Amino acid sequence: MKVDAKSQDALDNLVRNCKSVQEKNKADQAINSLISSATFEKTPDEYGGSYYTYSAVIENISGISFGNVSLVLALYDADGVKAEGTYASTSSWAAGEKVRFEATSSVDAAQVKATVSNYEVAE
Repeated sequence: MKVDAKSQDALDNLVRNCKSVQEKNKADQAINSLISSATFEKTPDEYGGSYYTYSAVIENISGISFGNVSLVLALYDADGVKAEGTYASTSSWAAGEKVRFEATSSVDAAQVKATVSNYEVAE
């Protein structure tokens, strides 16, 4: 599309913003897919205490490298009632890399649902 010189800057900005939104949507879909397919395992405290560790090893098969990934782990009891939310994170997660996301809680959860709270795309 040809526009006059006065409108070219506005058109260039619009195209850049469109590409940025497309890249963000692609990254959102990729990381949400990785996290939603993860299974978090529960391990009781090795010293007989009343704490549990929830962990999952997830491989980044997205082709996108991430930084500062934060997850919220919603912990549900046997009746399906959300008992607590806790956090797991990593500072970097390169494409092709496996990372262990881990959190502790006193809640003996029957089910764990993980969602992405925040992330960055690594340069």
